[in-house]
Amino acid sequence: MTTTGTTDSNNGTRRESDSTGEIGDKRLATVRALLAKAEATQFPEEAEAFVAKATELMSRYAIDEATLWQAEGREQVPSERRIVLARPYTAQKGLLVHQVGKVFGCRTVRLGSAPGATSETVHVFGFESDLVLVETLVTSLLVQMITSMSVHESGIGRVGYTGADTAGWRRSFIMGFIDRVGTRLQEEHHRAVRNESVDSRSRQTGASEAGDRSSSLSIVLADRERDVEQAMRREYPNVRSASVGSGSSLSGRRAGQDAGSRADLGGRAVGGRRALASG
Repeated sequence: MTTTGTTDSNNGTRRESDSTGEIGDKRLATVRALLAKAEATQFPEEAEAFVAKATELMSRYAIDEATLWQAEGREQVPSERRIVLARPYTAQKGLLVHQVGKVFGCRTVRLGSAPGATSETVHVFGFESDLVLVETLVTSLLVQMITSMSVHESGIGRVGYTGADTAGWRRSFIMGFIDRVGTRLQEEHHRAVRNESVDSRSRQTGASEAGDRSSSLSIVLADRERDVEQAMRREYPNVRSASVGSGSSLSGRRAGQDAGSRADLGGRAVGGRRALASG
């Protein structure tokens, strides 16, 4: 991993830079409506269907933004945000941001912190529309992760648990959560790319044009990622990968994977502002 970044403060997150405001797109309003229905229903299968559709729409939005970028001559350039990640477990939380950012073509770099500091600063690179999606989704996932972890902890009891045992269980839980959420996000994104290619082919009249359009989307997305990577490398030419402690608790990892399977991947306020209290 080359990377990490997020917004955090109590469970969670805080941004250093000013918000750019909501993205003006009807699909994102639809995403909010779908997530509201997912939160209101008492049926898990129905909630999962709403959330899956919301996540698909987020991926389609990112794909359409990339297509527009190509059509407008690729004039837009990557931007950046500095984000503060609160302790504890900043390395593990940062890995979550890396996974979310990777899906939307962003790159993140942990800048570290001074000894005794209560937070870390991370630098996130990407196109503005993608940065908004990443920040919003990460904020929601961090809240869900900490909430789920607290619920699981209250159910397992503390008999025989030392401070080290608890810390190890929590690291394992977070890593299990990240593992499952990352897989789900990648699956939804790849499905959206495939569906977009099929839709594009059906709109074309010639076979050769259809083939060209089918492959162009992957090329455009790769080109955007390349531009983001170059922007990051200009700022941090010597950035390198770092390992992240995964904990050693099998029950913690399984609990985290279970929570990740049920996590709302659409966020709760797409494009909106959010600041979480430190704690």
